[in-house]
Amino acid sequence: MLHVRQLRLRAFTSESVFGCDIRFDKPVNIIRADNTSGKSTCLQAVIYALGLERSFGPKIGIPMTFAMQERIQRVKDGEYENVVKSFVEMEIQNESGEIVTIHRDIKGSAQPKLVQTWPGGLLTGAGEKGQQRDFFVHDAGAAQNDGKRPITPLRSCFPASRAGVRRSWRSDGRRSW
Repeated sequence: MLHVRQLRLRAFTSESVFGCDIRFDKPVNIIRADNTSGKSTCLQAVIYALGLERSFGPKIGIPMTFAMQERIQRVKDGEYENVVKSFVEMEIQNESGEIVTIHRDIKGSAQPKLVQTWPGGLLTGAGEKGQQRDFFVHDAGAAQNDGKRPITPLRSCFPASRAGVRRSWRSDGRRSW
């Protein structure tokens, strides 16, 4: 089982830095917030950091909200600022207790398929920064045996569908699925 320990989102404009850091505890976490406050963005960021964005469908584009790719507001109903750079970082832990920190650019990178990793918990301070290891997702041959143990692409461990069922209120006041 994979445990997400920490999630970091950052969006940079020419004037400001926006973002959040969310710590996840075992065994269950609930993210509760008002509409348009970033709950879906957090879920999309986890999926994107792991290179699983094709689980949303065959489209190859980045499945992140406009706040991480195009424009963001400092305050609700305020002026928008254009996003010039953004990224997601995530700290994960496997069943053996090994911790890895992942970094993937959302906007502002020449290599959107690049996923950078480091052993250790760089976001929570759990260990020293080790040797950086780069992976390219969605390239033929990207998941190969490194001679030590077979590498299973994470996308093969998840169904090719959305991670959850989306419910919403319809304009007539009834719930839709």
